[in-house]
Order: sequence, then C-alpha cells, then structure tokens
Amino acid sequence: MNAEGYPLAAMVVLLFPMLYFLFSSLTFFLRTLSDPTVSWLLRGLFNTYFLALAGCCALGVAAFAAAGRLD
Repeated sequence: MNAEGYPLAAMVVLLFPMLYFLFSSLTFFLRTLSDPTVSWLLRGLFNTYFLALAGCCALGVAAFAAAGRLD
C-alpha cells in the first residue's frame, strides 16, 4: 500500500462505526433513554467508536514516527 492508501483505509475503518451509529440512532429517537437496552447500546456505540478512533490515532502517530516526521 502506498502513502495515499493509509488515510483512505483509516477513513473507511472509522466510517463503518459512524454509519452504524447513524442507523441505530433512530432507536434513540423512538425509545426513551431510561430503557436499559437503549442506554446499554448507546454506551457500547460510543465506547467502540472511541476505541477505534484511539487505535487509528495511535497507528497514525506510529506511521509519522516511522517516517521520521515528528516535528
């Protein structure tokens, strides 16, 4: 994979959780957040997305460090 492929791959990896959150957010409008299942789903979505985001950021830092562009 060339240098232009890594940002595209990161965007695709982060796009899937965002699309899933978009489609499942309709549930949050139709049900109350006091429902344990809905609140469990919302917490799980945020947790998964932030973990994926942190992982992609760590890979980006590692890629910049390997390329010697830390400044």
